[in-house]
Amino acid sequence: MRIKNNKDFYRKLHALEEDEEWYNNVGQESDLNVYMDDGNPEADVRTVIKDRKALKEIRKQLGVNPQAWRTGSKREAVRLQVTYYKNFGLSTAEISEILDISASTLRHNYLPFKPGEKISNDVRVELRDEWGRHVSN
Repeated sequence: MRIKNNKDFYRKLHALEEDEEWYNNVGQESDLNVYMDDGNPEADVRTVIKDRKALKEIRKQLGVNPQAWRTGSKREAVRLQVTYYKNFGLSTAEISEILDISASTLRHNYLPFKPGEKISNDVRVELRDEWGRHVSN
């Protein structure tokens, strides 16, 4: 979606940013798009609900699913990385720091490949630069 001239998007974004602690109030999401905690325990319940609703509307306008990048071949790519680091003897905590994914998520959702287990055929290697753009030869 093009948001450059979308005034409604920017109104919602600025409304969310009015609360300087919105990211703490929202709380942590699981990979099933449900909240794992109640957010900031010191925040008013109405504030938490308002911030979550605003975040959901902003994501909807952007067409963003917070966990979409971890589906299909990308999920297997993360498992392949976990397998690689496990073969060098790194712990789940150490791997989580390298991949910037929580240790519990790695432990439950991205188990290393078992000996003989095969990767699906739709896995592609993509090179990206530091801004997320595709790098071509």
